[in-house]
Amino acid sequence: MTPSVGSAERVGNVIVAAAGDVVSAMIDRPAVGNAIDTDVIGGLETAVDLTVRRRAKVLTIRGADGCFSVGADLAQVVSARGDPARLEEAATRWGRLLDRFETGPFAAIAVVEGHATAAGFELVLACDIVLATKTARIGDGRLECGLVPSAGGAVRLSRYLPKARANYLLLSGELLSGTQAEEWGLVTGTADPDRLDALVEQVITRIAGNGGAALAAVKRMASNSRRLSQTEAQCLERAVYVRHMASDDMAVALARQLQLRASSHTNGSGLTTGQRA
Repeated sequence: MTPSVGSAERVGNVIVAAAGDVVSAMIDRPAVGNAIDTDVIGGLETAVDLTVRRRAKVLTIRGADGCFSVGADLAQVVSARGDPARLEEAATRWGRLLDRFETGPFAAIAVVEGHATAAGFELVLACDIVLATKTARIGDGRLECGLVPSAGGAVRLSRYLPKARANYLLLSGELLSGTQAEEWGLVTGTADPDRLDALVEQVITRIAGNGGAALAAVKRMASNSRRLSQTEAQCLERAVYVRHMASDDMAVALARQLQLRASSHTNGSGLTTGQRA
């Protein structure tokens, strides 16, 4: 079922809603810590599909009842343990979904309360922006249970943090508070629990105020910079720039900027204030 504009619908184990430039997805399995099962994956896939189809600028992901996600559904993991093909299929599907969060033409915002561990932590790492309560518990944490990452968790963490910090989190299984995760660069911003929603709205408003085509182009540039060599990423950045400059969206944006410059005051250097290029 695809949510209609302004509505909220349950898709698998995820509540998906769409309004304006924003799509929201809430993992809704609070009785099991919002553990990620195949129905959660299906619901998140629907949320991404909807975001792309609507050309929405923002997709938010959070968990119900004050917990982001404790990780994969262990019952499903146990049932597949003796079937390598099934394990490979599940890990591949989850990994492809995370890649879509990381590379999609929208800003993916993880809103973290409570625990974001194991597969839940992998989802956080795949998002562009992470907003959390100061008391959230964030980290891989699998090693304490004898488990290992399955869909890029170790790879992304090792790219985003210096070696000593990434390896410590992976090899110790320690969880960081939201405040610590912000200090380490894993979280964009934190707030007290009663102020988290206000912070989320502030960030959404700021991002949604930007042009959709430009946002998608910059997201692609940023994603390429993390996935490719510097030379390859710079080459693709130029290609994205050239295509964007030739687009109808860019023509509208340039006309708007020229109008703003014409109506603005001129400073002492002869340049209009707010000039950007």
